[in-house]
Formats: sequence, structure tokens, C-alpha cells
Amino acid sequence: MSVTISSRQIYAAAQQMIGAWHSLQETWDDPVSESINSRYIRILDQEVRTTLTAAERMHEVLEEAVQVLATHDDAPYGMRRSRTPNPDNPAR
Repeated sequence: MSVTISSRQIYAAAQQMIGAWHSLQETWDDPVSESINSRYIRILDQEVRTTLTAAERMHEVLEEAVQVLATHDDAPYGMRRSRTPNPDNPAR
């Protein structure tokens, strides 16, 4: 599963839970409800947004790594060689 798909699923699940919470608050409005809202629900929303930003950056890094690795021949660990022509080594 890709990072992008996973982050979308996290976002969708969090939005569904927050929506259910808001529906519940229509009938449950007391100090305990407000405590749950301030201690968990608001923080959840912020944390999910932070997670989505981090997942987006992780996706970018992984895409860049795939591009870099796609330009290298298989070789023993630590001995990767570029497929691009090397002007210093015409035999390659």
C-alpha cells in the first residue's frame, strides 16, 4: 500500500470519527464532553494534519529514491555504478 493511499485512509477515518463526534455532541453537551473535545478531538485533528504533511514529504523522498536507484546497476553493497556514461572511463 502506498504512503499516499494510507494517508488518505487516515484522513478519511479521522474525518468520519470527528463527524460522528460532532453528531454525538448535539445530544451530549456537558463538561465531560467538552473535556473530551479539548483533550482528544481537537488534538486528533491537528495531529492528523501533521501526519498528512509528513506522509506527503515521505512520498516525495521515496519517489526520489526510486528515481535514483533506477539509474544504477546491480552491484554488491557499497559498489553501485551509474548506468550513465562515464567520460573518464570509456570502457564502461
